[in-house]
Amino acid sequence: MNTRSLKAAQIIKCINASISCIASSVLMAMILTERTRSGLASPYSRIIFALSIADILFSFTTLISPFASAKENPDALFAIGSFKSCEAIGFVHIVAITCLVYYTVFLTYYFLKRIKYKMTPRDFAQKEEKFFHVVFIVIACSLAIFSLVSESINPLINGSICSIGGSYPEGCGLSVESPLCERGSPNKTKLLTLIGGIILGSAFLALVVILYLFTRHVYQQERELEIPARGIGRQTTRRHHSNEDHQEDIPGPDDESEQKEKNNFVLTKQAFYQSLLYVSSFLLVYLPMMIAMMQNVSGQNASDSEWRFWLDTIIPLGGVFNILIYTRPKVLKLQEQFPMLMKWELFLIVLMKGGETPSMADVRAAMDLANAEMIQEQGFEEDHHEQRESNLLSYDLDVSRESEFISSVYQTRSSFWMRG
Repeated sequence: MNTRSLKAAQIIKCINASISCIASSVLMAMILTERTRSGLASPYSRIIFALSIADILFSFTTLISPFASAKENPDALFAIGSFKSCEAIGFVHIVAITCLVYYTVFLTYYFLKRIKYKMTPRDFAQKEEKFFHVVFIVIACSLAIFSLVSESINPLINGSICSIGGSYPEGCGLSVESPLCERGSPNKTKLLTLIGGIILGSAFLALVVILYLFTRHVYQQERELEIPARGIGRQTTRRHHSNEDHQEDIPGPDDESEQKEKNNFVLTKQAFYQSLLYVSSFLLVYLPMMIAMMQNVSGQNASDSEWRFWLDTIIPLGGVFNILIYTRPKVLKLQEQFPMLMKWELFLIVLMKGGETPSMADVRAAMDLANAEMIQEQGFEEDHHEQRESNLLSYDLDVSRESEFISSVYQTRSSFWMRG
């Protein structure tokens, strides 16, 4: 890639880093202000909160790295810093990326314990959660400290990122023709790469095992629901009248249990899909970066590799994917009640509500308000006010910012379709 393309690529990466940092900050605010689950009261919200903190640190260091790189580096296009500033940014970057890996695994593990092993949030918090938090922080800080002491935190990929994975200058000490290393050494780099590979490899292996167990559990539950149980079903009685028999179904004693099993299966599938989405977004965003760092260790220039597109357009967008996945169940819940609204509109409604699902009355009242204003403008008000549902007759509409937003969205879309 030429210098102009490299500059454009780094600018795109900085823009994406800013977007991801904002998205993770919004997600943290949603968790802290969520009234239905009391903020950080549940292990799920605490894990997502920690994941958001790690993503903010990762996004921030990615945004700052091109400027924090040592200005002595001729390959760094925007460098105004020093090796000390690059080391400081790289230290935080290593801690952040390590925590991102492990907290993604931890999130899927929590789903597995809740669904497959029926562990309650309280038991999980008391028996396992604190231990894993401590282990993740110790591993992340240990790797970062070892990298700092061995001078293995250096500017990589044309100075666009300060992190572990190479010596300075890039490709030094690999052969007789290679320049001498000013910082770090190939042996130290290989050792750190091995340690990092063990850490990341174990995390990816854990993800595969957890997803396998989750998939198997979902498949088993689905089979159990499909196999008709003998003696389970609906009991019937026969009521006699003058000239005809009326057969009436009365729920049997096992109907309630069967419905409960179906509900549990639905929740299991939802948790499985959430886990799969979190893992998929993680692989999409961070796996190319890890491959690029491995290429730097082996002496290849990641700037000219096929991973460059992903490195510059996808990294770091983890915060954006996290907030989309986190709000997905709430958006789907609203869509069942209001199919006339598009998903992006429902997503904005959830954001305006602070991460909570607006009540039926809140959304319907806002839509009624929008309809009333539209109808009044066109002179047909009397034909529609009679259709208001009975449970909303006594509803005292508080025109909050959420209601105003829902009203404006619905009114704008309705006006558009009527004009068309």
